[in-house]
Amino acid sequence: MLLAFFRSKQVKWLPRSKFSLNCSKIGGRTVRFSIDVIGQALVATMDGDLDLHTCPQFKEALTEALAKNTQVKHLVLDVRNLSFIDSSGLGVILGRYRDVQARGGKLIFVKANPHIKRVLRLSGMHRIADFVDSPTEALERA
Repeated sequence: MLLAFFRSKQVKWLPRSKFSLNCSKIGGRTVRFSIDVIGQALVATMDGDLDLHTCPQFKEALTEALAKNTQVKHLVLDVRNLSFIDSSGLGVILGRYRDVQARGGKLIFVKANPHIKRVLRLSGMHRIADFVDSPTEALERA
């Protein structure tokens, strides 16, 4: 859906980085994610659980993508399929927020379900991030 939107808008693509992980850990917890660079935004799409067991790989991939793509200012996290997040996941997100903030960018969450949105709000993320309903809206704000 996101790619179709940008193809229809004749967007000039910058060099892309794509990462993917299927990590199964204790209790069968899994996170799958992809990371793309679109313009000045690093767009991470997540599916599954972002917790103590799965977030080290996610952190490493985000850190690597930010280091390789110095033009990136904004971090867009598509969390519509994220089913669980704990303090470890929040810590990873907060750390990457500091990286994009230092570049003058924003943190944007896309389509957080009520449970994830509640956890993010309780942790204070609503003070530092935008919450939007679509990837298109996120990239317009970026």
